[in-house]
Amino acid sequence: MEITLCTPFNLFQFPETPPLEFFALWWTSKKSRAMNDVTTKKLWIPTSRGNFESVYLEDILFVEAQDHYVLITVDEERQYRLKSSLSAFYEKNLKEVEIFRKISRSYVVNVQRIDKVENNYFIMEGNFKVPIPRDRKDEVLREVGVRVE
Repeated sequence: MEITLCTPFNLFQFPETPPLEFFALWWTSKKSRAMNDVTTKKLWIPTSRGNFESVYLEDILFVEAQDHYVLITVDEERQYRLKSSLSAFYEKNLKEVEIFRKISRSYVVNVQRIDKVENNYFIMEGNFKVPIPRDRKDEVLREVGVRVE
């Protein structure tokens, strides 16, 4: 068996080899894709003066508008009230997250947490009822992935 020794080479001497900037861009985009994954995104909610609690976005069942506030429902024990309009909260925090749909002026739902559809309501996990607007029922059902025939 014959062994051939290779001389050291410079990465940039081969034109078909991408430059280091390519690898840096690839690594950055790979990291940002991971950070945009809904399972890693957290929402920091102020709970009292100077205190915050984190909630994973995938854990949110729905967000409801209540006058000048939004009520974020995670489960029976965890509901958070923030001073904001639903539109502003949705635009800032949920619009880019594919699992949330704004179904009316009053509700944003997590489509992965819908258990069933009964009459004009989504039944969410934990038996929460979210009304479906009657005038847009077919359109809303299609948006959340329910086949309407």
